[in-house]
Amino acid sequence: MHLTSTLSPPHGYHPVSHTLITYSTQEFDSACTLHLHYVLPALAFVDPYELAHHDAAYTFRHWGPSNLELPVAALKKEHNASLHGEGSHILLDVKREDQTRDETERQLEVHLPLHLRYGDPRKASASRYHEEELAWPIGFFACPRSHHPDAKREAEVTLPPTLGALFDSRTSVLLPIPPFPASTHPGPMRVRVPTASPAHRAPVELGTALVVLLACAWVAHAAYRAVGRIGCALARGEKTD
Repeated sequence: MHLTSTLSPPHGYHPVSHTLITYSTQEFDSACTLHLHYVLPALAFVDPYELAHHDAAYTFRHWGPSNLELPVAALKKEHNASLHGEGSHILLDVKREDQTRDETERQLEVHLPLHLRYGDPRKASASRYHEEELAWPIGFFACPRSHHPDAKREAEVTLPPTLGALFDSRTSVLLPIPPFPASTHPGPMRVRVPTASPAHRAPVELGTALVVLLACAWVAHAAYRAVGRIGCALARGEKTD
């Protein structure tokens, strides 16, 4: 039993997390439910409306910022919760197909579409990229404790209290799915987005203000000319009468 996880494409604003789970159908029968727990950094988020279209593969619960348009720099002002800080947590309840009688091992592939926010220039590297780590998802089976009486509590998956409250620890045991290779836990994946330079902020703000003022001046000039034309047209109409 193990899982592997990759990110594709490795760059861009819309990567997909691909997780392949291999498990024994004899050890984990239909009484066990399969779950994946994702901890996303502030730079990454999921679209709940998009995930709803994946209901054939899994259902989900989401904890974190709900405003999908906010840049990273605005998250602190919008959201403040002890569970996830500026990032978010996703818990997938993965659906398992009916197994055949002779089947002893099964593989499931889970795809989670992700999106990246606009980065914070203050956190950018010398190469003008805001980069953050994206941990592998934590996979586990929730099984009746009576099916695994020898399971040790210290070997079970530890979840944040808000997520752990979804499972009854008196009757259920949360058995982890180790990453592959099991000898060493893989390092986190990385997501990154390009950012502007903080040194460019002043000239950009000045340029934006000038463009807005010029646009207002043009609108005022166009309105003045339009009023003049209307006045002339009305004057000509009165003389004709």
